[in-house]
Amino acid sequence: MKKNILKLAAILLIITLSFSMVACSSSKPDIQTKGPAKAGHIKLGCVPTTEEVAKLIKDALEKGGSTVEIVMFDANNMPATALKDGNIDAIIANHLPWIKTFSKENNTDLQMVQPYYYYSPFRIYSTKYQLIDQLPTGAKVIMPNDPANQDRSLRMLTECKLVKLNEKKGNFYTKMDIVDNPKKIEITEVEVTATARSISDVDAIFSMAFIAQKTGNIDPNVFLYEDPQSSNYQMGLIVKAADVNAKWAVDAMELLKTDPYKVKFNEIFKGAFTLIN
Repeated sequence: MKKNILKLAAILLIITLSFSMVACSSSKPDIQTKGPAKAGHIKLGCVPTTEEVAKLIKDALEKGGSTVEIVMFDANNMPATALKDGNIDAIIANHLPWIKTFSKENNTDLQMVQPYYYYSPFRIYSTKYQLIDQLPTGAKVIMPNDPANQDRSLRMLTECKLVKLNEKKGNFYTKMDIVDNPKKIEITEVEVTATARSISDVDAIFSMAFIAQKTGNIDPNVFLYEDPQSSNYQMGLIVKAADVNAKWAVDAMELLKTDPYKVKFNEIFKGAFTLIN
């Protein structure tokens, strides 16, 4: 009798341990290295200057099975802020150095999905002069006020031998780093999407070609000087780090690299954007 009781107790113990192991096993998180196959309903943020690109991305995402709602923002930093706060799922609005700076300054981790899509040449435009050397003493120029684009604008001025900057101490140059300004150029800083709007009020502006084109009164291919590093400022679909390798995002960007989409892209932008091979 005593042996039977001990045998029964041993069996019950084995059963209990088996259930415990199953429970522990089922509680482990399901790790997905590439994210879900589809994101379901995606809110895609953009600004007016990237709306047409957003439409192409929307089409590619929907071919992958998602539904997409384009959400328009008025200012360059607003889509990234909305993405950071979880109000939208992806954006097409900012170049790679800009988004890296934004992530660092806002303690977040927004990333661009590969393959990267395109870039826009960054140029100095003027409706008053045809050559950079024609800018007069006291010339008024407008450049972007965000760190990444102001830095590249100031570097362009040094390349044109219009100003001299001190030795770089931080991540980005600012107006305070100008140590020699022989032509006494007056610099005004505004939001990057607004620089081209004031071209008739000043002697020159710094602008991405597609923003200049959007004004309707600037030929994006007629300019005083172009940043030789433009191709380093890639544009593409930006998401939170958890989604950067998600299948729905990667598949859409790869689809945009196919010939039918390349033809559409070039027909729409006529050289204001350059596709990345």
